[in-house]
Amino acid sequence: MSKRIVVADDDPDMVAFMTLPLTKRGYDIAVGGNGEEAVDLVRRHRPDLVILDVCMPLVDGLEACRRLKDDTRFKDIPVMLITATASLLPPPHILYALQVEDYLIKPFPVRVLVEKIEQLIGETNVESK
Repeated sequence: MSKRIVVADDDPDMVAFMTLPLTKRGYDIAVGGNGEEAVDLVRRHRPDLVILDVCMPLVDGLEACRRLKDDTRFKDIPVMLITATASLLPPPHILYALQVEDYLIKPFPVRVLVEKIEQLIGETNVESK
């Protein structure tokens, strides 16, 4: 059974950059354009991992992460934050308080994204590379 990942980013090019190679590797991807949609997707699909852009409209990635980690049903789902600007990431103690498992600063190679995903969900999910 393939691992499910929720990806939330308001940039369609970034979504394509992340989801196309992950889909080719056999991951089941659900996409949202803001944090509110991400939280809704998590409620509906119970993914193995959530990837949230820090800066999104309506509800940003930090708030979406807080909502997920405050909910006992979802607090154990790993969350990875992504951002184009390192200064938008909160200090390490805030990331720890939010229980963020990892983060990436854009631009990043797909290879690094895949490696981090495999570390976070505990297995290689490769159907084709």
